[in-house]
Amino acid sequence: MRDEALKRLSETNLPVIYTQKWSFYDDATIDYEYESEEKLPPKKGSYAKLELALERTLRTLVARGHRVLIIGDQVYSGCVINRPRLLQGPLPHAPQPPCPARPREAVEKETEAMNRMLARLQAKWPDNIELMRPVDVFCDKDCPIVKDGIWLYFDTSHFTVAGSRYMVSRAAPVLRDFMAKSQSNP
Repeated sequence: MRDEALKRLSETNLPVIYTQKWSFYDDATIDYEYESEEKLPPKKGSYAKLELALERTLRTLVARGHRVLIIGDQVYSGCVINRPRLLQGPLPHAPQPPCPARPREAVEKETEAMNRMLARLQAKWPDNIELMRPVDVFCDKDCPIVKDGIWLYFDTSHFTVAGSRYMVSRAAPVLRDFMAKSQSNP
């Protein structure tokens, strides 16, 4: 699937928005097919393999004329959410007590290593690659889990429809700016 997607991208110079659950791809989880160049141990919490792989991919995309927006490490809810209690049921049930908002400072610390690695990659091609850190978009002083009584998450890492709308509405200026720059610099 990856090879097919990259092949299709090679036939265009359209802008690319690149997002993942980055923390899944630590050195203990993924294999790096070019390990003969640099042998890296399977170390949990290290992202050296991901950085090398992303660098190769980004270098190729930039060389083909793509502008790239990397969406950084996501903001996690940091609480256990009992999803069935968020849903409507045939009988009344006790609603789940709302999870407290997370202090932005804690989220900054949690996402720092990944966002720093992504920033290193962005800095190699500053005219072609932008980095949007979700913590900068999603959070003010705190990072909400529930907003005005509406749940923004339905588990640790996935937004509800309301959460998606909240994030997209707050990210809209960044996305519009990225697309405008992409159209003016084809």
